Amino acid sequence: MIQTVYVLEILRQGGAGGIIRGHFAQTLGAAQRAAAGKYGLVGRWQPGEEQGVAAVLLSEGGEQLARVVREALEYG
Repeated sequence: MIQTVYVLEILRQGGAGGIIRGHFAQTLGAAQRAAAGKYGLVGRWQPGEEQGVAAVLLSEGGEQLARVVREALEYG
């Protein structure tokens, strides 16, 4: 069976580079709430422009803080 999940990816700041896959959710809204509640990220959400990216969290200065990507997982 294939299920769609939304993955919150937190972008590392300070030149360290890389991505932390912080939260897996069944809905886009749940992944967005985890960004604020669990990780304390604040900004404004906008639709993602890349394929597979559902939404992007931007800081007040326009820097990308996190994104939510859509993935299909197969389990059985």
